[in-house]
Amino acid sequence: MVSTRGRQTAVIISNVNVDDGCIYSCTVENSEGVSSCAGTLEIVEESRPPMFTQQLQDISLMDGERFQLLCKVTGYPEPEITWTHGVTKIREKDGGLSYTTSGNCSLTVTEAFPEDAGQYACTAKNCYGMATTTCHVEVGLQEPDYGTDDTGSLLTDSEDEEEGDVTESTANLPRFVVRPPPTLNFKVGDRIV
Repeated sequence: MVSTRGRQTAVIISNVNVDDGCIYSCTVENSEGVSSCAGTLEIVEESRPPMFTQQLQDISLMDGERFQLLCKVTGYPEPEITWTHGVTKIREKDGGLSYTTSGNCSLTVTEAFPEDAGQYACTAKNCYGMATTTCHVEVGLQEPDYGTDDTGSLLTDSEDEEEGDVTESTANLPRFVVRPPPTLNFKVGDRIV
């Protein structure tokens, strides 16, 4: 709204918001000429400590799967974001980290391993304070993959044996392919061989 009182004219903005920040100019004109002046209105957001508006969530997944941790934070000045796994800081150069000016934070792991399990934390910090959100990631092992051939027999993991190499002493032992590879123990009676 423009208000004039005597020889003074003013622009009055009620309920100022960030979109009101710009260059304002005033031009006066009469029979003697034209004159103008301009000024920049800079809107400074209210300072506030970081606060998570969306918390991290616990997840469970299988070995080898991809996962993404998501949270959302507010704060001004814009907070510095740090991710940790246990007590280890996750560095940006390790990849998978993302932070946008809208406050969306994410950590992506493209292939999970058992050592990726544990507690993760996202910490936001600015000069007015600090906030942290945490979650627990559980990584389970894949179930063994027992394969069979066309006859329904268990597959062998040895492709270099030639036909006829099977001796009578090994002919009755089970043969299979398991992923991930297991630890095998064979017993003869009560004795491990």
